[in-house]
Amino acid sequence: MLSSGLKNCLLYCLILSIVLLVNLPVIHFNMMYPEQPTIYLANQTITHLSDLLRLYLHPQWLHPNVGFFRPSGHFLIYQILAPFLGWQNTQAFLVVSFMFLAGIGFFLLKLYRLLFPGYQWGAYIAFSLYLMHPSLSLARLTLMHFEFSYVFFIMVSLYCLALFCEKNNGAATTFRHLSLFLFSLFFYALACTFKEPALMLGPVMIGYLWLNRQRHPRLIGSIMLLSIGLGFYITAAWPSLTHTPRPINLYNALGTINAFLKDIFGLTHTLIPQGGLPFPHSGWSAIQFPLLSKVIMLSGGLITLLSTSLILFQRHPPNRRPLLFLYVAAISFEIIPILWGIGAPWHHSLTLLFLCIIMGFSAEQLLRMAQGYHWLIPSTCIGTALAIAMTTLPMNQQNIQKYVSQEDGFLGMALNRNAVQHPPDIKQKLNSDSLIVVEDSRLHNDYFLGNSAYPLLLFLDKADYLTFKKRQQHYMMRFDLTYSGTLFRYAYNMPSLHEEVYPFNLEAMNEIPNEIIYNWLKHANNIFCLGYDEKGNWHDKTMAFKQQLSNLQAKRHLTVKNYRPAGRHAQASHLLFSSTLNVPDQQLCEFTCDQSAACQRFIYKNFSCQFYGR
Repeated sequence: MLSSGLKNCLLYCLILSIVLLVNLPVIHFNMMYPEQPTIYLANQTITHLSDLLRLYLHPQWLHPNVGFFRPSGHFLIYQILAPFLGWQNTQAFLVVSFMFLAGIGFFLLKLYRLLFPGYQWGAYIAFSLYLMHPSLSLARLTLMHFEFSYVFFIMVSLYCLALFCEKNNGAATTFRHLSLFLFSLFFYALACTFKEPALMLGPVMIGYLWLNRQRHPRLIGSIMLLSIGLGFYITAAWPSLTHTPRPINLYNALGTINAFLKDIFGLTHTLIPQGGLPFPHSGWSAIQFPLLSKVIMLSGGLITLLSTSLILFQRHPPNRRPLLFLYVAAISFEIIPILWGIGAPWHHSLTLLFLCIIMGFSAEQLLRMAQGYHWLIPSTCIGTALAIAMTTLPMNQQNIQKYVSQEDGFLGMALNRNAVQHPPDIKQKLNSDSLIVVEDSRLHNDYFLGNSAYPLLLFLDKADYLTFKKRQQHYMMRFDLTYSGTLFRYAYNMPSLHEEVYPFNLEAMNEIPNEIIYNWLKHANNIFCLGYDEKGNWHDKTMAFKQQLSNLQAKRHLTVKNYRPAGRHAQASHLLFSSTLNVPDQQLCEFTCDQSAACQRFIYKNFSCQFYGR
């Protein structure tokens, strides 16, 4: 006989094999999300364990371009795995993400048996529904913060709590296996460091204890205190709360409910006309919902309604309490996404999971009502689960094709992927003082090029800059005024590299302002230019770029010379003129002084330049 531990290992390996099989198109596609370079650069700021602990104790948002991203728990995964897998090995990271997904299936099977004693086969249907669901397409395709990790930790937490309750059934004051309860609290806290909706696990745990008559004040009080503490922990990371709390928008909340019904059941019509989303046409939120997936989910919904109705009409149904718990959990985990009012499909992940468990139980419950055919239940449930799981393959392919068909979006993804996997062979020539200029000739979208930012020095007035500076204080990473490129700092594993992304064509550089050209000329001996074609391939254009720079310098009579800033006590009689800057960039003073034959030196102070002659 196999030991219990070996059986569990074999079961997990079997689940993982199926998960990897149906997600092979995703692994092969190897999608590179634009924010992956930013995640890499943020992780480079973590050099000691104390840095990582500081992120946990005082989490911050990443930077203004990723307002929804709160670095904390997922950083731990990167810090542990990146030294072994390498930062560019995104396919290996995808496999790790799917290992979390397989872990969800494993603990779903375990939790299902504790919730419904004597039942087990509906759990396979439940996980297959979750596995194939189109609303999780982007969670499968991208890494970011390992979307399945927090769901996995929640399932572990609930399993530990359910096992604790089973071992203490009827206990009044003395609890056995208290470590299970402590593990449940630990995984609850861990889940909250990965994703904010995990916070609602606290009320769900209290609901489970209440329904299972484990209403001891110490247990409920411990969960309540931890939930309150985690609530403060999460909201402390929200810069919006540092200024003015964002009010709940009823219009967007109702729009999220509409999005939930569409994303979960594949509905095409809006049921609540009074609601809408802030970004209704976002390419990230649009999912391909195949007809077969719609049929499966709508059939599951009808089976659930029928089974739930039959249970409600029974006088003393044994499974009423666990079924009620699942409904309460599904509703509770949707509260935070509704309050967010964004309506992103992956925000419904937890609610979807518990609805799938309800559907799986409902299917097994109806099969058990067929007297004399109980021997068919295992094979029917397993066969149905495998059939549903296999629909994940075409569903993944359709959603991948959707991203491929979005011309600009696909070009952006191809550029990110090719920059990392096939960068131009110039790394041996680079050092920390090198400047890479990225020619954004087609997209004209800095987000799609590694979530970068165009130079800010020409686009902000003084008031805008002060507002921007104040805002950046609440973020972990800050934009440089000029060098805010990220893609090739990630591709070449050189975080100290200077990188500038600018929208221009190498063949038509006449519209580029003198200040930008001047900055490039300052780096003329250590500058590189990388551009791309319509297929998303990168090319080294340094020689042609330098030739164009030289031509523009001669045509515009731009002067780049070595000067010395004036001393603090420069004589006022030598003052030529003064100017006020929009941003505190001393190089703008250098540019102005270099272009004036009379200017020999300058003084820069507080957004102001004073230029002096001999």
